[in-house]
Amino acid sequence: MFFKRENGDLINLSHFSMIPAHIEGSSMVWVLL
Repeated sequence: MFFKRENGDLINLSHFSMIPAHIEGSSMVWVLL
């Protein structure tokens, strides 16, 4: 799983079991790869 930020960065979430709640969900586009 990855998330793509509005600035175009693609970040691998495979090392995270839970996404911190303080991350601004509105600034992300979630994608499943």
